[in-house]
Amino acid sequence: SADSVDHYLLHQANIRIINTIREFLGQPESKFPTNVETHGNSSSASCPILLDECNRNGIIKRGDLLALSAFGAGFMSGAVIMEW
Repeated sequence: SADSVDHYLLHQANIRIINTIREFLGQPESKFPTNVETHGNSSSASCPILLDECNRNGIIKRGDLLALSAFGAGFMSGAVIMEW
């Protein structure tokens, strides 16, 4: 369920998309770390960069359940649920 995910690391295209997904899932802002404010849209690197920053800053912990999701031009998308 959406509640069982500890953190949602989404493609950092823009904050409006991230907030819309968060509101749709009914989850708190604290579960959705962002870096689009400082890095902008870093394209296909946005999820790996965000994952690294969350790890280095202690936001994610061993055993956390993470949802990573990205999308791109041509209706391309990818997602994974993983335990850290």
